[in-house]
Amino acid sequence: MNQANHNSAKSGKKDASSANEDILRKYIDLFNRLPIGIYRTTPEGKILTANPVFLSMLGYSNVYDLEGIDLSKTHKHPQAREAFVREMDEKGEVYAKESILVDSNGKEITVEEYAKVHKNEAGQVLFYEGIVIDITQRVKDCDRIKFLNTFKEIILNLSTSFINIRLNDIDNQIVHSLKSIGEFIGADRAYVILFDDDEMKNMSNTHEWVAEGISSVIDELQEIETAKYPWWMDNLVKNKAIVIPDVEDLPPEASSEKVVFTKHEIRSLFAVPMFFDYRLIGFLGFDMVRTHKIVDQDTFGLLHIAASLFANILNYQKTELAIAENRKQLEKLVEQRTQELNESHERFKALVENTSDWIWEVDVNGIYTYSSPMSSTIIGYKPDELLGKAFSHFLDPETRQETLGIFQNSAESKVALKNIENTFIHKNGKKVFFETSGVTIFDRDGFFTGFRGISRDVSEKKSIESHLRHSQMKLSQHLRNTPLGYIEWDANLEVIEWNPAAQSIFGYNKTEALRENMVEKLIPEDQRSEIMEIFPIVFKDGKSVHKTNYCITRDGRKILCEWYNTPLYDTSENIIGLASLVREFKKMSDS
Repeated sequence: MNQANHNSAKSGKKDASSANEDILRKYIDLFNRLPIGIYRTTPEGKILTANPVFLSMLGYSNVYDLEGIDLSKTHKHPQAREAFVREMDEKGEVYAKESILVDSNGKEITVEEYAKVHKNEAGQVLFYEGIVIDITQRVKDCDRIKFLNTFKEIILNLSTSFINIRLNDIDNQIVHSLKSIGEFIGADRAYVILFDDDEMKNMSNTHEWVAEGISSVIDELQEIETAKYPWWMDNLVKNKAIVIPDVEDLPPEASSEKVVFTKHEIRSLFAVPMFFDYRLIGFLGFDMVRTHKIVDQDTFGLLHIAASLFANILNYQKTELAIAENRKQLEKLVEQRTQELNESHERFKALVENTSDWIWEVDVNGIYTYSSPMSSTIIGYKPDELLGKAFSHFLDPETRQETLGIFQNSAESKVALKNIENTFIHKNGKKVFFETSGVTIFDRDGFFTGFRGISRDVSEKKSIESHLRHSQMKLSQHLRNTPLGYIEWDANLEVIEWNPAAQSIFGYNKTEALRENMVEKLIPEDQRSEIMEIFPIVFKDGKSVHKTNYCITRDGRKILCEWYNTPLYDTSENIIGLASLVREFKKMSDS
């Protein structure tokens, strides 16, 4: 009986030992398989033990490779390791500390570290024990979101700068825009090349920006024969963005292009076609001279928006210059006509009947007494269909009363009509938009008898303005849909724009935020004076300010936020407010 008990106890010890070995094996397996780095080091940085993931992070395959390796030397910034040790000495642990390590091959990785001090009964430090999480990709994703949102803001500001711009300022603004985009994406040269004619037989560099130390090539790129570069033209005609990471790797069919790029010491290049009304008019290009570079699809998407913006404004400029020259000539001719009316009626008639704009005369009641033949082309009615009828009969019903009011006021005060916008209905039912000017007519006795004037078709100009507004709308939609909060403040720090992401972060909807001083609602009182110091820097110096601080949500929660504050300018380059991009730190970390 005693022997049986003895055997039973012996068997129980064996089972317990086996169970302990199984548990130990499981812990060792877990230690080796966890997707995070685990280590144990001396305070001086000597690695005592580490799991395979941590070894892999540092570029090693065996723990024995780490003998003699000082962990403090694996930090890119030695002061980061020093700060880590100080915090361990003061607090006994570190939590979510971010730093950059360099592996044995020189590759940088961004990590988040959690560690604790282990001491003996006498209080002496035995070792540090901790875990390391590789957050390199997460940091890259955050940087990418920041890059794209900043790029969107740049293009939005450029789009705004073209609204109501003076004709003489367009060229300078385009070069300024090329500089803003080129510097941001890291190009050495940015330029616009346009085709010289509708047949695209020749092309010329019309606008260029170059970085400091980079040579200009605009004078060399004039009246280039497109037939010499079939590979390039084939891509543009098919509306393909051209991406050349390395000029040396160009295909044989691009040999002519390679000669030009090599001559100008270009290493990388990319370009996006510019279209207006489905017609290829040129392209927007960027050269890298000092280094090789590539860009991703999202960046190309924004470059396509920029190209569309340039296409619209350049076509607007071309049209306006032609109109301005034509108007100058016409106004001169009309003046000559008025001065020489009594001497040469037939000469004037031949002149106005061959001009491209519509010349007319009406009496004091707005009845047509003369119409040049151009009315047939512009509004579809021959002169004899207009004579004896009131011009109001052909006006667009939607704007008729407004136009009649202007005419009646001018007739009563006997003053000239100048650059009046009015809309006619073509004989085919379509709307035709005019800009009209007219001089008063008096008979020999000095009695006012009506107006003589010119109406020019500005329908294409209206279409261009619509394209510009559409481009701005697309960029506004980008900002409304961005995952970062977007807030615009006027000079009085009242909110004038508040996107859905801002509502998601702080809890206030757009109606609650607009025209409110949200600084008092969002910023804790103990930080308010510090935050208020930011605004003078932005408004006075025009500098962008990056700030991380705590904020208060609508439901009273305290959250840590990161702010990017940038000045907003009007067309005269005056600061009129600021734009803020904001993200909640916790949400970005959790992503």
